[in-house]
Amino acid sequence: MSDKGIILFHDTNVRKRDFGVFELWNEVSETYLNFEFFHSYGLGVLGVGDSKFYPEEIKNLFNLTVEEASFIREKFVQIALEIETLAF
Repeated sequence: MSDKGIILFHDTNVRKRDFGVFELWNEVSETYLNFEFFHSYGLGVLGVGDSKFYPEEIKNLFNLTVEEASFIREKFVQIALEIETLAF
């Protein structure tokens, strides 16, 4: 992995059958900078590289307060719902 590495994990919020992405996510998110979107099946953003190389937007995402993170998550839920309405 590059020293600028960002990894996206999909399905971080799936906890059925023997699907274990959430277990891996829980483990690696304790070690690395991260942000998780909870809606749908979940999406994890994991910073495994040197944070000095991250774009400012990613640095900001990793440094949100609890209130800011809740606001961002809610906005993405709203956008996803709007897209679903348009697509179907």
